Amino acid sequence: EDKFLQILNLPCLVRNFDELRLLIDISRPRLDRIARKWKQKIIYIAPWPGSGIWTKKKITTLDDFKALKTRTYDRGGVLVMEALGAVPFVLPFSEVYSSLQSGLIDSVVTSTPTAVEGKFWEVLKYYNPLNITIASNMVTVNLKAFEKLPQELQDNLLVLGRDMEKSMWAGVKNLDKEQEAVCVKNGIEKVLPTPELMTQLQMATEDIRSEWLKTAPNEARGIIDEFMKRVKR
Repeated sequence: EDKFLQILNLPCLVRNFDELRLLIDISRPRLDRIARKWKQKIIYIAPWPGSGIWTKKKITTLDDFKALKTRTYDRGGVLVMEALGAVPFVLPFSEVYSSLQSGLIDSVVTSTPTAVEGKFWEVLKYYNPLNITIASNMVTVNLKAFEKLPQELQDNLLVLGRDMEKSMWAGVKNLDKEQEAVCVKNGIEKVLPTPELMTQLQMATEDIRSEWLKTAPNEARGIIDEFMKRVKR
């Protein structure tokens, strides 16, 4: 219900885990205030593996996205695929494998663990680690309950949260690499996007982020500008 929270999931904004970490750090004061408004205390924030695209044909240029029949899992993915000239399909994961077999779709936007779970190597050939989005989780506790704890216990809980956050960030990077390796071992070819393609993807999806900024809190633009300045784009 708070528009600002969508900042962490804007498509084609962050390109890797380090950039997401930076965006969260810049956004954290605002995120803490939002949590307090909802009577919550943030203990830690950690990401999922990023969403790449898994395809039957090799993707090396922006034109290669045109007419792809792509399974997406949310509205953001639909908007991205439409912006790239692809045809998005919102399907439950249980229908993805059969839809790839039948030809209803020929590509999927998702993360490496999902690809392993779905045995994508049986029905797809290529993986582009585009990080279209890198979703994040916030672990929170009830603010009133937290504030009733003795100060020492509050401090200890926050220290544990910082330790868990550090562990989760390291763990998700390792998980992403491990699951990608399983796919490659089973025959998926990893196709690294060129810097030019990543820049083109950012430009092609600019309207999505601009539309979000029109209704987002004023503070959002400053945070996006600061982020872009820090990543030198």
